[in-house]
Amino acid sequence: GTPPLNIGNEKECLYANNVYFDVKDGKAAIIKRKGYTLINSTAAGAKIVHISQFSIDTIEYVMCIDDNGVYYSVDLDLGTITQTKAGTVAGAKWTSATLNGKHYVANSTEGLWYTTDNATWAQVGGTSPLAGIITLFKNRLIAALNNTVYWTELGDGLTWNDGESPAVNFKNDLDTGDSDTITGLGIIGEQLLVFKQHMFYRVFATDDSSGHLAFRFIPVY
Repeated sequence: GTPPLNIGNEKECLYANNVYFDVKDGKAAIIKRKGYTLINSTAAGAKIVHISQFSIDTIEYVMCIDDNGVYYSVDLDLGTITQTKAGTVAGAKWTSATLNGKHYVANSTEGLWYTTDNATWAQVGGTSPLAGIITLFKNRLIAALNNTVYWTELGDGLTWNDGESPAVNFKNDLDTGDSDTITGLGIIGEQLLVFKQHMFYRVFATDDSSGHLAFRFIPVY
């Protein structure tokens, strides 16, 4: 008969690129890797450049955005994609985050938009930054624009300032004098990571006595 596959032999493993190795019924097994099912090949008007999955009131949603800035809701059960917002900007880069019953998406041209039902969208007004990079940290939305990090009130993605007159945004400028702009935000444990082109910051945050967030930025070169 055919000898068993020698997984230590590189030549034999070349023929196993569509399977994975597992233990089944107490015996070693080679199991075929499952493929994917095409949902709809013609629904979007352009290539998909952003997709996000989120939960609001225990309901799971999926939305996507095409390269013309058109928003769609995705129904995985029915296999349909439905337009929910017309596009107003093409070729943008998008990020998203969910906070307290609202899913937010952002790009640096339109700013921030949000939905509560994956069907209708509204723009975040007021003094919200025209930022294309957002994330969730310490129960607040965090946004980055150029050399500045912005954040919201606790649990409220619609409030980006102190509410005084004139309003002052919650922000911290990270200008190192080299025009090195912020390129991304990330989370590791209790730390926010702020990435620039040639360095990054580790950020620790605590609520101060007034209920606002106090940031401590540690540069890493």
